[in-house]
Amino acid sequence: MREETADTAYASPVDQLLVYGECELGDEWPDYLSLGLGEQHVPELIRMIEDERLHSGGRDTLTIWASVHGWRALGQLKAVDAVGALLSLLRRIDEEDDDWVGEELPEVMAMIGAGAIEGLSLYLKDRRNGLFARVAAESSLCLIGKEGGSVRDRCVTILTDELKYFFINDSTLNAFLIDGLTGLNALESLDCIREAFAYDKVDCSVQGDLEDVEIALGVKAKRTYPRRSLRPGDHDEVPEPKTKIGRNEPCYCGSGKKYKKCCMAKDDAVRTPVPLDLTEQEIKEAVKASEKYPLRYVLVNEDWEERAFATVMVIRAMGASHYIFGVYLIDLQCLGVKQASYGAGLTRKQIDVMVMHYPGVMDDFCIGCAQRLVNQAVAYAQNLGFDPHPDFEVARHVLGEKDEDCKERVFKFGGPDGKPLFMAGPEDDPQAIIDKLTARLGKDGFSYILPT
Repeated sequence: MREETADTAYASPVDQLLVYGECELGDEWPDYLSLGLGEQHVPELIRMIEDERLHSGGRDTLTIWASVHGWRALGQLKAVDAVGALLSLLRRIDEEDDDWVGEELPEVMAMIGAGAIEGLSLYLKDRRNGLFARVAAESSLCLIGKEGGSVRDRCVTILTDELKYFFINDSTLNAFLIDGLTGLNALESLDCIREAFAYDKVDCSVQGDLEDVEIALGVKAKRTYPRRSLRPGDHDEVPEPKTKIGRNEPCYCGSGKKYKKCCMAKDDAVRTPVPLDLTEQEIKEAVKASEKYPLRYVLVNEDWEERAFATVMVIRAMGASHYIFGVYLIDLQCLGVKQASYGAGLTRKQIDVMVMHYPGVMDDFCIGCAQRLVNQAVAYAQNLGFDPHPDFEVARHVLGEKDEDCKERVFKFGGPDGKPLFMAGPEDDPQAIIDKLTARLGKDGFSYILPT
């Protein structure tokens, strides 16, 4: 039996895309439906855009363009069923430096329209995805939002909700979120935009500075202050934002390379603050004084109720460029606050790395709920004879004073049957814990699971 190749893998009329011809970025797309393509061909078109043989084929063959023709055809078919496959291609932007995916997939998503919003929203939210893959998701939502009406409002809400995480987002992503919101004339998002700029969390090479955004949104007629230079060592006013340096544009240094392949990393390094050089005692003193620092973010793993194990992160701002944090690992079934950590003087990038260190997706959490969850966990475990982690004595200060505005909430502790359930972890002393529980509750008053 002859081995199937990319040239023989597709039936008519989809197979015509294998030899349809070369493409150029920015060219007018042909009418692919005139080839006889219809909804019944969507599964095969999806298979085509996912075919690695086509993505990695030689540049001297027409088949290298088949995946481009394939996703364009899916856009013209408004194929909602293809959204998942299209999203899976976005990783190529960061991993393969694939400009075709970055430039064209937002247009494809826009052609699909509102049916792509949910998938794009989840992709944008997931911080495990690459920076420019998430930027492509943002661009897609912006283009879809131009439909107007309730579709526009949904897209504005999604982009704004993500911008609220400006503290832990890359400044470039924040800039593109603001660029998208500006394109949708999202005046309702202006307070969030201003806050991101106030904390210096926006890459001004994308959209310009806050005054540029305010002018674009029509809330300011002209500049009040000179524009800040974006280039190291350049103290003159930077030209209008339309002359900004895009990552795929020629570098300003005259090397002839793309900016992303030349000076972008160096420029980013110049703009990046360094951590504060604090002693352990100074860190403790700063953390104990956390209440005077504004709260920036409270996060918790999205599956904490299902797992009965929560990672709560509280982050406060120390000025414009540095941060204080407290992290609490909570066992809701038995041991309460198993681990606690704290720090001060960290940069945004250090905070980013810390957040990414924890598996899964971190969700927004209100400070009042965080306070109650942590304090109730401490009380529950102490009633069983277990004190919180030693570093909790300092880390608890990051939680701050009780938030009286938060609705009172009582959390569920213990195992499924209401009794304490001890699940031994790698750093636990199982026998000592079981002995303590037996002495406190009797051998039938709790359950336990030991590693096999």
